[in-house]
Amino acid sequence: MSRPILTALPIPAVASHSSPHCLQWSADGQVAFLTETSVVILTPDHGINFDNESLVRATPARDDGALGWFKTGIQSDPNKSNRDPDIETLHWPDYSQTWGTVSLGSIDFSLIGLAISPSELSPTGHCIFATLSSNMDVMLWAARTNYLKGKWEQIFALTPFLLNRLAPGAPEEACSTAAVLQAQITTIAWTPQADFGFEPTPRLDGSLLVLGSRAGYLTFLRYAHGAAPEIISTLSVSDYWITHTAFTGWKPITPGKCEGLLAYATSRGAVGLVKITQTAAAVKGARTYGPTYTITAQFAPEKTPVYGAEARAGVTALQWAFMPGRTPILITCIPGLVNLWSARSLQDVKYWTGHRVLRIQPQKEKMYIGCSPFHPVSGLAVLLPHQQQDDDDDGDGALVVTLADGSFHVVAGLATDPAWKAEAPVHVEVLGDPEADVDLGADADGDPDADGDADMDMDMDMDTDADPDAGLDMLNSTDLSHISREVFTAAEAARPKTAKEEQRRGNLDRADMGAVAAARAYDGAGCFMWIYDASRPSDFSYKHDAKHSSMFVVAQMWDGVDDDGLLRTLEALLADAKAGSGLAPLHVLRPLLIHLRDRSRLARLHARLLQILRMQAPTDNAAKVVAPPTWDGGALSEGFRQQFRASLATSLFGWDDLLSLRMRLSLADFAWKLSSSEDRQAECGVVAQGLLGSISHRILRTLIRYLQSVVKLLTPKEVPFVSRIIVQSLLPGCPEDLREEGNQLSLAIQPFLTSTSTGGADASAGIVSQLNETCPACGVEVPLQDITTAVCANGHTWPRCSVTTFILATASPRTCVGCSRKAFLPPSAKKTLPPIAQGWVVEDLLEAVQRCLFCNNGFVSIL
Repeated sequence: MSRPILTALPIPAVASHSSPHCLQWSADGQVAFLTETSVVILTPDHGINFDNESLVRATPARDDGALGWFKTGIQSDPNKSNRDPDIETLHWPDYSQTWGTVSLGSIDFSLIGLAISPSELSPTGHCIFATLSSNMDVMLWAARTNYLKGKWEQIFALTPFLLNRLAPGAPEEACSTAAVLQAQITTIAWTPQADFGFEPTPRLDGSLLVLGSRAGYLTFLRYAHGAAPEIISTLSVSDYWITHTAFTGWKPITPGKCEGLLAYATSRGAVGLVKITQTAAAVKGARTYGPTYTITAQFAPEKTPVYGAEARAGVTALQWAFMPGRTPILITCIPGLVNLWSARSLQDVKYWTGHRVLRIQPQKEKMYIGCSPFHPVSGLAVLLPHQQQDDDDDGDGALVVTLADGSFHVVAGLATDPAWKAEAPVHVEVLGDPEADVDLGADADGDPDADGDADMDMDMDMDTDADPDAGLDMLNSTDLSHISREVFTAAEAARPKTAKEEQRRGNLDRADMGAVAAARAYDGAGCFMWIYDASRPSDFSYKHDAKHSSMFVVAQMWDGVDDDGLLRTLEALLADAKAGSGLAPLHVLRPLLIHLRDRSRLARLHARLLQILRMQAPTDNAAKVVAPPTWDGGALSEGFRQQFRASLATSLFGWDDLLSLRMRLSLADFAWKLSSSEDRQAECGVVAQGLLGSISHRILRTLIRYLQSVVKLLTPKEVPFVSRIIVQSLLPGCPEDLREEGNQLSLAIQPFLTSTSTGGADASAGIVSQLNETCPACGVEVPLQDITTAVCANGHTWPRCSVTTFILATASPRTCVGCSRKAFLPPSAKKTLPPIAQGWVVEDLLEAVQRCLFCNNGFVSIL
């Protein structure tokens, strides 16, 4: 059976080390690869409609449907002569010269850790990246203009800030050893956005940046835009280094309260837990425009560790697995072992709890002569059952463990009874129950080649005896390991080589190793991605960093989801859309887009897909739009404008059903773009038009109500924008109650219209006069006849801002990456708006809209 490799992209860099965290998905749908001196950032092209000519595609196969990638990165090597002058290595001897604070990582600088924030935290509304270096200092990075392929810049140096808080007089004054050790960071993690259960979801940052230090401390910080981060709490949890941290995610308890568990591992191999509870409470007493919330957090370290330090084995990976209907499972890996732990729960009586130990089994038929179960774990992927037919059965799921030698190992029955799924019986230990050692092996379903070699196919097709239609229950370690080896063989055969390399290497054999630095699931099913570096350890030859070239691979390992399972996944994603999750639609819809880009499959699912996008689509619901109270709290002030922006952003982007509408529209546009016939495109267009109308009416009703509430603060500068909103509410197709709200707003602004009209003219004529603009090219008056495009009498055509409907004649607009709609940059970007759009309402609206109003994806700008 031939299997495609969707990407085989050479990256001229060496991985930082073997770890699942060296390859991460960001909340914006980007892949981040941690190398020794940089972070390579790749964004897949599916669902993106922006500058697709600059995509990088890398797979020699003609029929594989190669993925396209936008490529950028973070350069953080202080040894480069052309480095950013703001990037400097921290000199720890300036703060303490005791032996305990010596940092050998400053001699050979490299990046060793990466943590990514939820989306919408950066100044441009995207993710923030935190990098940890071997010198134990942390920096924050963000993209200023174009997060797809533009420059990422350092926005904050975190370690000097910590040192200043721990030792305010340093380095001029003596700094205690304890303070320096507490500031020397050894691991970092960023929690997801907290779910407080509010509707609509206010724009609150409930995420925490977690720092583990050399002194055994955990420090919790909250990012603050335009200011230093806020230190929420500092806990001493160990006398040894904190080497790993992992967070479960937030679980809502009551409206305004959520909790989660943070697991940490120490350099002695101990693993402990910290329970984190966050509460969001409305500020009482102060007069504010809309509710204002403050977040408080409590931290409670568990007294009993999950694992003690008896084994004295270093932890190589720490991660939580989330299975439907049961408590999370903590996965702790040490050389040769995968340890599982789940907290006891009275509600999960049908699931296992406590500890399980799975000894990684040696391969019976080695693909590579150096294969060993003691290689570090480089990938942990939790797979949920996509093909289950019984909705009441949550399924068992599986865990795929990838080792640095390139082998894949499958743990079946993760939720109910975890055991290795290999071709030989395996040994499972249940700690605390010595009589529970049982034989839980399973027969292999494939018949791999005895010598582990595979035929090299220059078309990058993988031939395997594994059943391509096998579901989750048919997976086993042997088949996946042989498929990964075939991917390595095919990718290396197609990699461009010099004549000298061809003569020296020849064909690959079992002495060649594809050392996997990191691996991760691409779609949560049969598509995986990983980074490997080809080497031949038996040669004992040294290859310096400049000669290393990692390979980024995306391959379909098995047909993990059928048509019915794909549509069930789609229904679940649309039904469970959370506006406060901090996840971009491109990231949420990735498991669908990777499969729907197959035109034949899209054609097969056309009718059923449109039925899902059309059915149960929420219409414009007046009850789902906040009606803010009329403001009479005084004159316009900067404090009020901040509250107005926050409240407006909550109403525009805080509703779950509105996010679901926007995701439906994105999928309808995606299907229209790839449809195989004009008739099918027309059907997609009908569905998309209905969704677009519902979204537009929700936005319009929101703006009318907010303008009505602040009508006493409006000035003549706001009249052109308010007039546009009123006219849009009177267009054909608008609901009758929306027309009535527009008429009420029209009556409220009569004094402005009367003052701007001449000779006591009709107020309606005053509204019409406010709709006209002048052509930027010839100065001819341009009437408002289309809210997307402006055309003057001389034929000059201009796009209109998707947020304000004013003519967009600026050289530096921002463009939505999902639907290509354009908008003015906010005033905070130091860009001047045209005179007609310089009212305070327009300015605050542009500041509040950090994502596209119609598809909820992010913006990029060129200049």
